[in-house]
Order: sequence, then C-alpha cells, then structure tokens
Amino acid sequence: MAVLELRQISKSFGVIRALEAVELKVDTGKVVGLMGDNGAGKSTP
Repeated sequence: MAVLELRQISKSFGVIRALEAVELKVDTGKVVGLMGDNGAGKSTP
C-alpha cells in the first residue's frame, strides 16, 4: 500500500529544468532517502 505517490512532477528554476516527469512511490514500511549534489535545490520549497 502506498503512503505517498507522486506522478509527473516537474521543477524549473528559470530556464534550468531540474526535474522532468518524475514519479515516486513510497510503500508502507519503507525508508526512502532523497539525495543530490550540493546546490541542487533539495531544500527549495
């Protein structure tokens, strides 16, 4: 059973396309980490 499911997520910073059509599914009982380079916008709302 999914506790979180994201589909077709995109994120742009001006002309920079950081994410395009990303899908993420987190199932019950799973631990998921999101990683990226320093300055990659991981903490950007």
